[in-house]
Amino acid sequence: MKKSILPKIQDIQCFDIYIPFKHTFSHAGHRRTETETILVKIVDQNGNTGYGEGCPRSYVTKETIESAVQFIEQQASVFTGNFITINKLMVHAKTYKQQIDQNPSAWAAFETACLDLIAKARPCSIESLFNLQTATLPELTYSAVIGSDSFSFKQRLDEYVSMAFEQYKIKLSGHSSQDRSSIQEVLRKGIEPANIRFDANNLWRSSDEVIAYFNQLAFKPAYLEEPVAAGDFHALERIHDMLGCKIILDESFLRMDDFKYITSTPDKWAINLRISKMGGILRTLEIAHYASERSIAMVIGSHVGETSLLTRAATLIATAYKNHIVAMEGAFSDYLLEYDLFSPKMQFSHGGVLKLGTPLGDGMGLTFQPDNHNQAVEQTLVGQGQSITN
Repeated sequence: MKKSILPKIQDIQCFDIYIPFKHTFSHAGHRRTETETILVKIVDQNGNTGYGEGCPRSYVTKETIESAVQFIEQQASVFTGNFITINKLMVHAKTYKQQIDQNPSAWAAFETACLDLIAKARPCSIESLFNLQTATLPELTYSAVIGSDSFSFKQRLDEYVSMAFEQYKIKLSGHSSQDRSSIQEVLRKGIEPANIRFDANNLWRSSDEVIAYFNQLAFKPAYLEEPVAAGDFHALERIHDMLGCKIILDESFLRMDDFKYITSTPDKWAINLRISKMGGILRTLEIAHYASERSIAMVIGSHVGETSLLTRAATLIATAYKNHIVAMEGAFSDYLLEYDLFSPKMQFSHGGVLKLGTPLGDGMGLTFQPDNHNQAVEQTLVGQGQSITN
């Protein structure tokens, strides 16, 4: 196939994706049994294809599948028929910052598809596109993540222990007896307390409630994620000061603007970097660079139910800032999903290790597999091209 260094967008399509989970995943605010994802496909004049994925979450960024689709429709009207470059994406993102702030997962899906396409058209790997000249990509070690469902907690814990995971992220239920039992189970397995993080998913209303709760548990975590309402930095600082744990910011940190709340006290925080939440790879790289220069810790996060495509995108951030990442989440692939839409699968192995080795190929280096998973692609929502399901 003829390649072009400068791809011209010929077709943009968007699909909503629903893939069943192998087991239910629960946390304080939500219970999930399937994915909630959009997939963007962009084709250039030479038939090169780029893919991008976004996970709209109404309780994080106020997005829905419907609003994400509408946003992609707007981008299709702007970009179809035009050449695409990284610089054009950056200029567009700055020009339409307010709109992207309101639609970060939709833009993340669109931007990632563009970057995948640009790299394939050159052709080069996504790492080379960002001047990360590495012949061998680093091994990445992921955390075990266990939901708050008491019925499956022990089963999931046993599975992770048998795979020799060292770091654990535990979703809190807010019920002291249940959470105390979960902590005791983890400690009985020989997991070091310093390797345990808690995610409260904005469970409590005040810092006093949080402090009283952990006094009941008689356990102080090394990291505590989002214990109170998103953006309540006064309460979060007090929780840090009283419990002595770093506070992981997820819903409370969505964009560069949020640095104003934390740069004066960098030792208190860690930022949960989720590409879909942050509004794409370029924004996430900008945030990671700014945080690294100020010694603010970072966690590579993930959305429950994301496919290998978003996991692969996150490995770019991890490769670029590996010395500043304190923990990684994701790489579940069909450990959680009934099937993955992309190959090779970005899935952790023994010890939570994901071995990337040499760059996988041009662009993201992943192959979309529609033939085996047609039932996951519900409908074509944007674009005049033929549906992937056909």
